[in-house]
Amino acid sequence: MGTNKTIDLDKAIDMPANGIDVIPTGIPSLDEMLSGGLPRGSLTVIASRPGMGKTSLALQLAGNFTAAGKHVIVFSSKLTKESILQRFKKSFSSVPAWDTLCIDDVICLSIGSILEKVSSREQCDVILIDDLHLLADRSTINDCIRTIKALARLLNIPVIVTSYLPRTRIEKRYDHRPILSDLVIPEMYADVVIFPFRESYYSEEESEINEKAELIVAKNRYGATGVIPVYWDHEKMKIEEKSE
Repeated sequence: MGTNKTIDLDKAIDMPANGIDVIPTGIPSLDEMLSGGLPRGSLTVIASRPGMGKTSLALQLAGNFTAAGKHVIVFSSKLTKESILQRFKKSFSSVPAWDTLCIDDVICLSIGSILEKVSSREQCDVILIDDLHLLADRSTINDCIRTIKALARLLNIPVIVTSYLPRTRIEKRYDHRPILSDLVIPEMYADVVIFPFRESYYSEEESEINEKAELIVAKNRYGATGVIPVYWDHEKMKIEEKSE
């Protein structure tokens, strides 16, 4: 859809979400749980402890969307455009429509720069922001996530943000699997919350090339929640749904 419109975020936050038209994530088991994919107008939060795989999962989804011909904008203050493209080349043997992918690796990312970039694009189907905590501090994060949700509603596209989880509560528990109360952002604005999880993260043993992992769909405003067993491919830095 075109984005050359006046962005009125105050009105957009109250718009009803269009939960009918979805964009498949390219991970079949995840799409099944999400009733087909990420709904237009929705906000998805991918959160985990640092090094667990949230950025890799988010980029995998962005690559899948691009491979399907969708126009994707990736905002990242953590990774350079070159390193992101290297990850894509490692994960995808053939992506015929790289020209539909826009990567903005500006270091000083802001809500203003995001709005400016999105407004300048003729077409945008999905937005990925990695990561939210480089965009806002604790004092502004509520307003920031609210604005991002409003942007998703206004443009009627899925927006994905990544977020870290603090170790304070998670690593004191016997079961290290995250739960919604571990989020450091207001959960009320998220339509979908996904926690990538690998138990081996807490082990001192060397990880296998393809190791067992989970995608924990902790919140899904449009369908079921639950745990999706997957495998984590360390070489390709992506989720697989089959073993070796």
